[in-house]
Amino acid sequence: MQANMKRYIRKRFLIVMTAVVGVILAAYATVCMLIDPEAVREKAVATLSELTGAEVRIGGASFDPIGGLNIDDLVVSTRDEAGGEQVLARVTRARLMHRLMGLMGGKLTYSYIDIRDAQIFIERTRSGRFNLEPVLEALGKCRADQQAFPTIRLDRARIRYVDHLLTDDSDQPLNMHFQNVSVSIGAVNSGSQKFRVSLSMNDPDLGRWTTREGEFDTEAGTFSFKATSSALALTEALTERFSGRVRDAWERFSPHGGSVKLSGSFRYDRQAERPVDFDIRAQLKGASASYWRFPYEITDVHGALVCRPEGVKLENLRGRTGRTPVTFEGSTGGYRRGAPVDMRIEAKGVPLDAKLRAAFKEPHQKLWDDFRPCGWADVTCKLDRQGLPGEKMRVRVLASSTAATPVTTTYRYFPYPLELDGCVFYDAGVMTIVERPGSTAELGNFEDGVLLARHEGTVLEVRGGTGRGAPHAPVKLVFRPSDGGELPLDEDLKQALSPSMRQIWDYLDLTGSTRGTCRVERSDPQQPQLDVVVELTDIKSRVRCRDFPYELHDPEGSVLYERRAAKFPHGRLLVQNLSTHRGGTLVEINGELSGFHADKPVEKMELTIQAANLSLDDDLRRAVPPKFAAVWNALSPTPQSRVNVACRLERDHPDMPRADLSLRIESIDSSLTCSYFPYRVDRVRGSAEYTRNERFPDGLLQLRDFECHSGVCPISVRGLFAGFATGKGVNNVHLVVEGKAVPLDNKLRLAFSAKHRGMYDSFRPEGLADVVCTVKRVSRTEPLSTEIFITPLGSSICCDRFPLRLTDVAGRIHVANGVVKVTKMRGRGADGVVMLDGVLHSNNGKAAPEFTVSGTNITLGPDVEAALPEKHRELLRKLKPRGSVTFAITVKQGRDEANGKVVEYSGLIRPEDVSLELGLRLAGLTGVVHLSGTVSKTGHDFRGRAAFPRVTIKNTRFTHVDGSFEKHGNLFNVYKMSGKVYGGEVAAQLRMHLKDPITYGIVADARSLHLSRFLRKEFQTKTDKLHGLLSGKLLLQGRGTDAGSLVGRADLRVTEGRLWEIPFVLALLKVLNFSPPERTAFTDATAKLEFYNRHVDVKQMNLLGNLVSIYGEGTVKWRGAVKLHFATGLGRLKLPELPLLSPVVRGIQKQIVLVRMTGTLREPKLEVLPAAPFTAPMKDIVDTFSASGKVAKEPR
Repeated sequence: MQANMKRYIRKRFLIVMTAVVGVILAAYATVCMLIDPEAVREKAVATLSELTGAEVRIGGASFDPIGGLNIDDLVVSTRDEAGGEQVLARVTRARLMHRLMGLMGGKLTYSYIDIRDAQIFIERTRSGRFNLEPVLEALGKCRADQQAFPTIRLDRARIRYVDHLLTDDSDQPLNMHFQNVSVSIGAVNSGSQKFRVSLSMNDPDLGRWTTREGEFDTEAGTFSFKATSSALALTEALTERFSGRVRDAWERFSPHGGSVKLSGSFRYDRQAERPVDFDIRAQLKGASASYWRFPYEITDVHGALVCRPEGVKLENLRGRTGRTPVTFEGSTGGYRRGAPVDMRIEAKGVPLDAKLRAAFKEPHQKLWDDFRPCGWADVTCKLDRQGLPGEKMRVRVLASSTAATPVTTTYRYFPYPLELDGCVFYDAGVMTIVERPGSTAELGNFEDGVLLARHEGTVLEVRGGTGRGAPHAPVKLVFRPSDGGELPLDEDLKQALSPSMRQIWDYLDLTGSTRGTCRVERSDPQQPQLDVVVELTDIKSRVRCRDFPYELHDPEGSVLYERRAAKFPHGRLLVQNLSTHRGGTLVEINGELSGFHADKPVEKMELTIQAANLSLDDDLRRAVPPKFAAVWNALSPTPQSRVNVACRLERDHPDMPRADLSLRIESIDSSLTCSYFPYRVDRVRGSAEYTRNERFPDGLLQLRDFECHSGVCPISVRGLFAGFATGKGVNNVHLVVEGKAVPLDNKLRLAFSAKHRGMYDSFRPEGLADVVCTVKRVSRTEPLSTEIFITPLGSSICCDRFPLRLTDVAGRIHVANGVVKVTKMRGRGADGVVMLDGVLHSNNGKAAPEFTVSGTNITLGPDVEAALPEKHRELLRKLKPRGSVTFAITVKQGRDEANGKVVEYSGLIRPEDVSLELGLRLAGLTGVVHLSGTVSKTGHDFRGRAAFPRVTIKNTRFTHVDGSFEKHGNLFNVYKMSGKVYGGEVAAQLRMHLKDPITYGIVADARSLHLSRFLRKEFQTKTDKLHGLLSGKLLLQGRGTDAGSLVGRADLRVTEGRLWEIPFVLALLKVLNFSPPERTAFTDATAKLEFYNRHVDVKQMNLLGNLVSIYGEGTVKWRGAVKLHFATGLGRLKLPELPLLSPVVRGIQKQIVLVRMTGTLREPKLEVLPAAPFTAPMKDIVDTFSASGKVAKEPR
């Protein structure tokens, strides 16, 4: 039963429901037929226009009694100030839901409005008004009750917000797009002018948003709400959603990574003084940001950015860059351009690198470049702006460094790498070194302080700062070593200097340390160049000026360098009383140099360097520039030498290639060894001046009145050197060295070059002489020429051209360019007097030797022999000359031969009682010899003619001797030598070979010699009964003085003779029992003799007389035994021809007696031989004389 009840109820319910549906469908059909859709559409437009207070256009509409009014393409717009259409919303679809009961009662009212896919345009103009204000005003005029005011719901709406007050730097307004927005607006209660607003948004980029406490009062004209967002990822897409001033503010920090959570409130009150009020908080967590005023990326950012109408405030915003913690505090006074700013940034250990430099503007970057800082610093930055028109941001920065955060800087105008310890305050372009403050809460009212700058062990104090100015900031900085500190003048400091200042450094060649002050200033902002003043005092260093390279150690005085734009734009170096004492030497430098350029010499220079009691030691020698090394080497001063020096350098205009240099050296007590005069000279007095100017661009050194002493002789030096060039020698030289009573010894010889030493050796001088040596040349392309004038002072010489040592020499010797010339040189040698005049020696190929030598009473003895070269000395030994000669000979250079030069000579020799050994001893030579000859490497040849009034040959005196002679090689010939002797005349020729041993040959003719005189002289006979005229011919050859080497023959004849008391003839007559003739003697005699091996071979000997004739032959040993055979017969007596008697007499005359002689010529032994046949030679002689009775002629 229960089941049946259920079926009954179900059936009844279906019937009822069918009836209801039917009724509804009938009502729906009836309403659709009764309602006009167009009227409904017009009613909807009117309702929306009244509701929004704007123009409403509908594209299409359809009405459903149940579903309501569906509208397509709804556009809500107003008119702007120019009368143009301004669209507020575009709705693709909208549905206005009416109330059924009202519709049934004939009244069309709407309960809610659903809007889907709407585009809403919200805009705030530059006047601060919103385009939605007319809508709000229209809503305020609406007096409908709660049932009459519909609820408005927006789903999937897109909102575009444009704010012309929040423009960016390019004047582009804020333009924000919001997507997927849902909004619900409904009245708070019936008849109320207040509406409750709820809003939510789920944007892909802006996240999820929800609102609370949202309402607007149409009567009061207010609208407010609060909203919060989900945590948003800080991505690029989020940044791209911003624009205008909001994007500018966002991009100033450029947050990325991490997340941000936004919350805020918004209120609009059109009647308030500030219609729009909002408070937006962006809470950052784990983000990274890069503030545009802080160039480093900040990570791990936490904190909040609060945006209000009055501006943006940073609340506890902190982060980290690397190891550096950074905090940001402050706010901005609005969003307009030039709005007030009050911002503070603190960072510990900020790296001073290119990123930080790039954060500054260009003028500040130039200031950064001037200091070139690097390292880490604690930085507190304050950004201020009051917001006045045209006002710029005031930037204040306090940077401090300690040992924990070192900062290294190299200031451009004091370019020394320094580690800084101190505080620097920067305020809107003004930089000041300040005392380290106790607190950095307020950046201002700091006291001027000191910045300690350390370099290795050096500590500098830096004071001052830079000012504000355009286009160049004023500067006033002072650098100085701290108390008790010194600045090292090392390579680090030099390399840090500018090129022009390095030029000054190199000029002074500084080494050591100093105290000083460096001031860097700029007072005129229009002047781009800084004024730099550097003053060095208490210099504990070495200073070595380039143009006076003597080292100054720890000098007193000061060095000031200043570069002032007004006076000295290229710098000026002022040296004041820079002096030093060392070892009794005082050196002082004064003057100035101005106009320094990196690639050019200084423009102007006036520098004076003075040194008193300066030592010419090795230190100074090493400091001398290479181009002066030749002069130093030429003078070779000892380290003990002392001089006074005054040096002046001048440059009048920048076009001068070099400064004019004048250097005066005054010797106090110097010791020199001039390379052109070999003696070490002491006690040098005088001055030297070196000048380098436009006239003498390569320098001129003049020596004036140098007086000194070599220890053995006084010496004076004067002259000049011009044209100094490194590695090329001196261009122009003219040096005169004059010595008094100079010793002519080996020391002087060794001082000459090899070429000049040969000239010296050719004279072999000894003793003393006044010497004037001039060394000169016009160009370095020419060799040095040396000119020497020597005036002997009782000295001696022995010239190779006349090898006799001369003493007490007087005259003058001139040596120049390899030529030795003597003028009226007179000396004593070999007990005589010698005169020389002319060119004695030449080795330059231009001037040939040509001189005249004359001698008076020159003794031919050991002196002459000792003076000769060995080859000539051997000849002299062979000739064995004795006596004296007077001569005058001219010597000159002759022709050139393959084996060398030939010297020719000619002249006159007057021997006085001279003797020579020419195989035969010649003595008593007195007369005149005309001589000419040549001397070469191959030998000595000569020829001449002699005329002697008298001469003795082997103790035989000849008179009127005349003839010629010649020597060629080793042959000596005497031609046609004739003379008178023994009342007759002798002519002879001599040929001598001078090789050892000497060999010779003599051919002599004798005519009409008085026999008695000949016999008395040659054989020391005392008889006066041997008379006649001796004639004959002698041919003789020999070797040296060896008589045993004589070979030759002689043909002798005596005529007009009266010959008796011949020793061996008397003995012969005695043997024959003949009485010695007294009145009758032999009248003729002949002899043919041959000489060999100390023998005389008597080939034929005839003594013819009127009564007796003797014929003989045989041999006679030299001063020894004889062996002769004689035949005697009657003489040549002429009797009358008688018939009987004449034949008898002739028969008797033919009777021959033979006699043999032995013994010696002085003590002969005679023996009569028995008759025997004659030997053939004897027979020929007898027959010949018997037949003719005449003396036989010499066969030809």
